[in-house]
Amino acid sequence: ANPNFVSKKDGKTPLIMSVNYVNNDYMPDDRFLKDLLSYGANPQLITCDSVNHVYVNPIYEASIHLQYIKDLIEICGVDPNYSLDGVSIVEVAVIQEKLDVLHYLVVEKNAKIDGVTKTFGKYKRPLIDFVKDWKYPIGSKEYKMKNDILKSYNRQIRKSNVK
Repeated sequence: ANPNFVSKKDGKTPLIMSVNYVNNDYMPDDRFLKDLLSYGANPQLITCDSVNHVYVNPIYEASIHLQYIKDLIEICGVDPNYSLDGVSIVEVAVIQEKLDVLHYLVVEKNAKIDGVTKTFGKYKRPLIDFVKDWKYPIGSKEYKMKNDILKSYNRQIRKSNVK
């Protein structure tokens, strides 16, 4: 079987299907992802949905699930600043309000969050402004994660101003 097979119907590959898989508890289950990678599936293979004419790939699809994006970055060496058609996986995490994914990308992997959104309907708004608008109870885990992201952003800005 070809782990990089592309469906002519919707442009999906087995790897794209695997990063959307959840178990009976609606939790990501990365067994299929890891199996496909071990058989040579290409996480950077870009395909086109023949119905909507939108470019897709496993990295982009995985960017809303922490476990899947971790696997692709840590196993395959995917760049945490990866973008498809000008939209980064950081932007996807911001727009989808995936705090855990965004924290991982920005705080743990030092992905850049200093750009502006290119997503339809939210064009050119600074990504960090979305994060600043997120409300969490003071002292909660989410509140601390948001503050970690804001601190990382401030470090990125200071570092870019020094150059």
